[in-house]
Amino acid sequence: GDVHFLVISTEHGLSSNAAQVKFAKKDLKNSKAKWKIAMFHIPAYCGGGHGENKVMKNFTTEVLEPNNVDVVLTGHSHFYQSNYVNGIYHIVSAGGGAPLYTPKKMSYTQTQAKVHHYMIWEASADKLAFKVYDIKGNLIDKMELKK
Repeated sequence: GDVHFLVISTEHGLSSNAAQVKFAKKDLKNSKAKWKIAMFHIPAYCGGGHGENKVMKNFTTEVLEPNNVDVVLTGHSHFYQSNYVNGIYHIVSAGGGAPLYTPKKMSYTQTQAKVHHYMIWEASADKLAFKVYDIKGNLIDKMELKK
């Protein structure tokens, strides 16, 4: 359809010659979908909590950026944070019930909240959008991308 999802493991090899890195490059390059979303556990870009991860930053630079990924969905640090780096939205959404960490605003941070939350996504040929709500139903963040 209009959205291509790539899911990788942050617990297995991510060097340039690792099998899943080779797969990811080929998979993203061959995708004809309008929107590309990558998902993995440990974020590349994150302020607060567990912070940034050098291995995932390298993966992002080597694989995701050259292949026009639009959004990266991650967890690991228990809060909500929307970050924008080199044309990719890096979303940390890990406020599903575990004890919360305190986010730290970075130069690339757009929105953040120390709150349990959930996301609702909508995708079509011309739009990729989401809204983030706290568990009381209050809107925390929203984004809409158009191509």
